[in-house]
Amino acid sequence: ASDHSVYQLKDTEQETKDKVGRCVRARATSPEVILRVINDLQGHDDALFTLVGRGFVAGGEVTFPGRSQTPVFKFHVNTSLFANYFDSHSNLWEPFLLKPWELTFTGSRTKHKASASKRF
Repeated sequence: ASDHSVYQLKDTEQETKDKVGRCVRARATSPEVILRVINDLQGHDDALFTLVGRGFVAGGEVTFPGRSQTPVFKFHVNTSLFANYFDSHSNLWEPFLLKPWELTFTGSRTKHKASASKRF
């Protein structure tokens, strides 16, 4: 499931065209996503491995403040990743990961500088 929205931003003090912007928000969720890789180079359809993402949740927002200003954004992604490989000797899928990997990504770009350090 996913949804998104777009709305106009307005400066309440000055209604100038440079201050009017736009904001886009999006969210997506999925209970399970499966990616299966198969070797078909020799026509045998040999299964290699499967990646399974469970409980995928993502969301983000991009704001375009005005014509002369840089867009700002923030986003997040969270999922559990499972992996299996196909054992051709037993003809069974075997777990590749002993425990699922919990993956969380968060990012943002804001109007303010993160650090005044001269190292960067």
